[in-house]
Amino acid sequence: MYHRPFSSLDNVVLPVKSTRKIPKTPFKVLDAPALKDDYYLNLLDWSSSNILAVGLASNIYLWSAITSRVTKLADLGPDNSVASI
Repeated sequence: MYHRPFSSLDNVVLPVKSTRKIPKTPFKVLDAPALKDDYYLNLLDWSSSNILAVGLASNIYLWSAITSRVTKLADLGPDNSVASI
């Protein structure tokens, strides 16, 4: 009679993978004029508190996903532009 060797995984219960539904259409579209298309710039950041920071030209804006409010955080002046957030 053949006996399979004991494995530490014999008594492990694996969780069932649930599938997520990802919408095909966006539920919110944000306008970002003057967003530079440059690989070396880092102009977007999403925080853990659901706030999106965006660098547009010489300004930095914050958008709250909870309240949909836009706040101007900084203006670097006409001679500067945002390179990273």
